[in-house]
Amino acid sequence: MAGEFYTSGELFKRGFFANLSFGNAKSFDIVVFSNREDRFARIEVKSSRDPYFTRRHPPVYEKDHKFHFNIEALHEEIKSAKSSPNKLYVFVALDGDNGKPDFFVFKSDTVYEVMRRKIRAVPIGKVHGRWDIKLSDIFESKEAEYSYREKQDFGWNFLRDLLK
Repeated sequence: MAGEFYTSGELFKRGFFANLSFGNAKSFDIVVFSNREDRFARIEVKSSRDPYFTRRHPPVYEKDHKFHFNIEALHEEIKSAKSSPNKLYVFVALDGDNGKPDFFVFKSDTVYEVMRRKIRAVPIGKVHGRWDIKLSDIFESKEAEYSYREKQDFGWNFLRDLLK
């Protein structure tokens, strides 16, 4: 929940109108509306406090946070990805570089592609439980992560473009 509240606050700070979604049957955490109110984006928030928590393998690079997913739900979402062009994922590293949370905004296709690669690597019938995506699954190095931060404004431009 901390990641959802931090993300909601960041959205308001950046001039977006956001509503948190509560309940057990939700398929997103936050909905964001355009100023015209005729466009919206659904945001799924994943947060991580400790980049090394219960890690089986050493991190690829320092502060290589990992974010947990219910793979059955995500696998179903991936299968019907054509119906979610307005969905974004926000990964929140709660212990960011400046002592504040770091936000990483990704189009759903980016998250889906990482998980497709992981799903293809396991036998059929073994797609269950909790799986993670690490920042290193998306960025090959800490330098690539920093480059993304600078060029993409942590990805918030994806949301701006979606709501135009």
